[in-house]
Amino acid sequence: MAITFNQEQEQAIFSRAPLVVLSAGAGSGKTRVLTERFVHICEQKWQETQNDLEASFGAEVDELVAITFTEKAAREMKERIRQRLLEKVEEAKAHGDAGQVIFWQKQKEGLERARISTFHSFCQRLLLEYAQEAGIPPTFIVLDEVEAAIMKREILDDLFQDALLRPLFAKLLECYTKRSLESSLLQVYEHIRDIHADDDVFKRLDGDAMLNVQTHALLLEKEQQIAEFHEKASRLVDRIDGNDPSLTKALKDHIHNLLSCFHQLNPEAPDLYVQTLTAAMPARGHKSWGEKAPAFQQLYDEWKGLKKQWTSFSVEVQPITKEVLTAFIDLLQYFAARYKERKQLLSAFDFSDFQRNAVCLLDQEDVQKSCHDQFKHMMVDEFQDTNQMQMDVLTKINPSYQFLVGDGKQSIYRFRGADVTLMNEMSEQARDEKEAQFIEMNTNYRTTAPVIHAVNGLFAHAMKDVSVHSVPYASLIPAREPEKEDDIRVSLHITKTTEKEKDNDQVPYHHIADRLLEMVRTGEPTVWNGESWRSPNWGDMAILIPVRTELLALERALSDKGIPYHVYGGVGFYERQEILDFVTLLRWLDRPFEELYLFALLRSPMFGLTLDDLMFVKERFSDELTWFDIVVDKEMASLFAERPVVTDAFVRLRTWLDRWVPFRPVPSLIDHLYELFDQTGLKMSLFVQENGMQKVRNVEKLIDVMSGWKTNVLEELLQRFDLIQAEVEKEGEAEVEQVAGNVVHIMTVHASKGLEFPIVCLPQLDRVPQRDKGQVRYDREMGIVLRHEWEEDDGVVKLETPAFALVKEQADLATMAENKRLFYVAATRARDYLWMTGKEQPSTSSWLYEVEEALEEMPELRSHLKIEEDVASHDRWEKDIQTYTVPPIVPRQPELVPLSVTEMMTFIQDPVAYYERYILGIETSVQYEAKTKQEDSNIDPSKVGSLAHKVFELVDQGVTLAGSIEMTLAAHDCTQDERTNYEEHIQRLFRGVNQHSLQWLGEPVANEWAFSFSFEGAEIIGEIDKIVKNENEYHIIDFKTNQIRRSGAELLPFYEPQLALYAEAYEQLCHVPVKSASLFVVRDQQQPLHSLTDRSGVIARVRKHVQQLVDLRKRKANRFDYEQLGVKK
Repeated sequence: MAITFNQEQEQAIFSRAPLVVLSAGAGSGKTRVLTERFVHICEQKWQETQNDLEASFGAEVDELVAITFTEKAAREMKERIRQRLLEKVEEAKAHGDAGQVIFWQKQKEGLERARISTFHSFCQRLLLEYAQEAGIPPTFIVLDEVEAAIMKREILDDLFQDALLRPLFAKLLECYTKRSLESSLLQVYEHIRDIHADDDVFKRLDGDAMLNVQTHALLLEKEQQIAEFHEKASRLVDRIDGNDPSLTKALKDHIHNLLSCFHQLNPEAPDLYVQTLTAAMPARGHKSWGEKAPAFQQLYDEWKGLKKQWTSFSVEVQPITKEVLTAFIDLLQYFAARYKERKQLLSAFDFSDFQRNAVCLLDQEDVQKSCHDQFKHMMVDEFQDTNQMQMDVLTKINPSYQFLVGDGKQSIYRFRGADVTLMNEMSEQARDEKEAQFIEMNTNYRTTAPVIHAVNGLFAHAMKDVSVHSVPYASLIPAREPEKEDDIRVSLHITKTTEKEKDNDQVPYHHIADRLLEMVRTGEPTVWNGESWRSPNWGDMAILIPVRTELLALERALSDKGIPYHVYGGVGFYERQEILDFVTLLRWLDRPFEELYLFALLRSPMFGLTLDDLMFVKERFSDELTWFDIVVDKEMASLFAERPVVTDAFVRLRTWLDRWVPFRPVPSLIDHLYELFDQTGLKMSLFVQENGMQKVRNVEKLIDVMSGWKTNVLEELLQRFDLIQAEVEKEGEAEVEQVAGNVVHIMTVHASKGLEFPIVCLPQLDRVPQRDKGQVRYDREMGIVLRHEWEEDDGVVKLETPAFALVKEQADLATMAENKRLFYVAATRARDYLWMTGKEQPSTSSWLYEVEEALEEMPELRSHLKIEEDVASHDRWEKDIQTYTVPPIVPRQPELVPLSVTEMMTFIQDPVAYYERYILGIETSVQYEAKTKQEDSNIDPSKVGSLAHKVFELVDQGVTLAGSIEMTLAAHDCTQDERTNYEEHIQRLFRGVNQHSLQWLGEPVANEWAFSFSFEGAEIIGEIDKIVKNENEYHIIDFKTNQIRRSGAELLPFYEPQLALYAEAYEQLCHVPVKSASLFVVRDQQQPLHSLTDRSGVIARVRKHVQQLVDLRKRKANRFDYEQLGVKK
């Protein structure tokens, strides 16, 4: 069936403009467009080669770059493209065009090495390919975010202990606590590295220069504000009549004071201007002014705003401000230098280094030119979330064709450095430049029309403000028809609470639970299943939360009502109670004598002691004894005999001390942790709780994660856990895979990006977004700005650099604009119904305020949005349970590592060659085929193989062998001299092959059968030359054109792994046994067919090789690891 596209999609796919910016609204099909454009560009290359056109727009796979936001998106895009290329191969076969078949086969084979990845992976590969130019050591390690955080904390600790730096810290610690100082320093350090690629930027930081720039910027800002105020005030002053007899004496005096000085004010002296006007204007207003002197009232209101803004501006720079700024810069420089030295010593790189080093690499002219020539087309998805460093990479490569896809309205990753202004700037450039093209693609195929109408009305109002951080709203066009006319599928519920309920966080969440129950029990609203409307079930519903601070309250409300749910990874995982219980156990094992950990353990589900039990114990021993003393002293057991629960607990603790302390992870860390989980009873105590299976899985996931932390030292495991917990707030969401099963989905809005659900519930509409409260910040133009206030005996002392208020104001504006975009992303996840709720009397910065404002200013919006009254209370959802059996724990399927059969063959023969070719991307002239001599250096063996395969395929279609050879050579794209060489070679090659020997193989089942299957943690990808059926048994044939000495059997030892994988793939995917897997060696005129004999032994060896390679790929092993394997071989 032909693929159809709308007009905007076709424009995007077929545009030949050097710069295309595609603004793709929610649900508009941008992934399809990206996929099809990729294939279309390849198709144009084929057309150009066939028609002898000068190469221009078209390109092959290795000339294309497609950048995605996540690795998951990259894998999905590559798979979509693979399917389209397979279709192209089949289309070419159907048309009998051998040359085109070869072309598309080449593109399909090249896809495995194609640059379809995140910016981070693209930069990493670029650095490896130009390792010498980039100064990358032959062996290096990659620090993950936690490893890098640990290293930074260690360096900070070292700096604090450095005696030479004590004067520096003394000055800074007068203003900041140690914790806030560390936090500020790390935040500023990361921000600078996000913007500047050069490490020497830290050496160039200059406090005096920063203060000069900030002072000048503040003066310009003041002059601009005074100029704007003076222009408005002048118009208002002309309208004020100070002689109006209806004015009171007090009001006349105020007007007289104003008029007597106003025309002498000099806007070019802003501070004097404000000082003079402050003396002339009244300190407070009066409600009667609006009626008696409206112009004066308006001027007074304008003045109030200016005066408030003026108070936020810093006064003259104080000496202490300069001293603190200089000390902070010195400390920052020490830290940056030490961190750089530590990484160089270990040959280590953190995630940020790859992009930064790539930018520096591309400053080299020869590298820049090479990349420009190599990467003809660069396509960037989710461009609205690009950061400045990534933009620099794109700009420096400057490909001939740039295709940038994004939706500014969905830019929600500012905390990762995403800069929506880049999307705005490129959109403007595409609109303005004659040869560029800006395309808006706003037809929404995801969401039903009534929801789209409500979303359009709401966000046309919410996003009407124009600023550098905002994005103009473009209305979505619904492609889906409503279930019925005048259907309203967006509802708003405002929770009204009594005085008693105001501080009860559970109230709004109980309303959500009741509303979900009502939907399931009434069967309304209906949802679309692709063919018809049906009643909803739990699995249709998603609750999207802006932040996870009230997640536990939501979970309790759903549990109380018996509603099944699943909380997705990344949403409070490290703060879940079962996780904390297990970590409490580990903390106690690490320091069993510390009372804090001992108390926590005794209160946990493993012991379940109450506060009353602990008080009972405390009352029976003197203050001289510690709790640890009481636990270990068996003689004291009689004191607690009347409470068996206490004595039992202490006996168990003594047993645990003997058995588990000190911590010895044998036989392995993962086995030891699983044993702790089971033998301490925590696992069983979680099983019997509500949603117990999920809780057990969560702890097991933590154990699996911990086992990968490369340490068996308990102190280090706990330190890493604490760092991860601290990083959770600022980390992005994990890639989300929707779970199967009839459960309500709970996740953050960030985690829901790219997903869709029939019914979406948005709680916390009244929530006020948290603004940045950083005391120290970095700005690209202003440098480092800081502010601090503290009280002394003679009043408040204020320390502030001149531009702090300016930088903070811009940050606040950016936060508010992004908060609206987050709301938009949440609302557009809904396919069939959107339900929103929040508490009454919201803040002006909340989502609910935006909704209420839109309803007030746009009454027509009420025809698309229903205000719901109180939600009726519903009884608990009860499932009919006849018998209960503990379900088995199904481990989460690990992410498969994609590996082609060719890759595996290379790795088996030479791990180092594999590393160079597939990790570094260095093309080598050495091809890992069976080592045989090539008789003619002008003949390309791979082309010979492709031509031979085409001959065999035509024979299957009924063409004679001679005719197949003639047709294949006629379609071969080459010069006349090359054609003569290949014709002679092919004729010699098939001299000993006859039609009968080919037909004797069996009935053809499939030719060039492409496959991918799961095998030992890998996704094995390949293509089987031929599958035949003989006497109801299946046989695999792999054609080989290699040179041989005596017999084709010489090739069998080399190709055994390939044949074994082919047989394994066919059996696993087609569920039929394979009788034999054989090589058909064309040059073997005596006996061309040679079959694999010890298949079970070969596949066992292949399993080990695959396991080795999967492990190397997952831990991003370096060259040394591959060399060690080569030595063992």
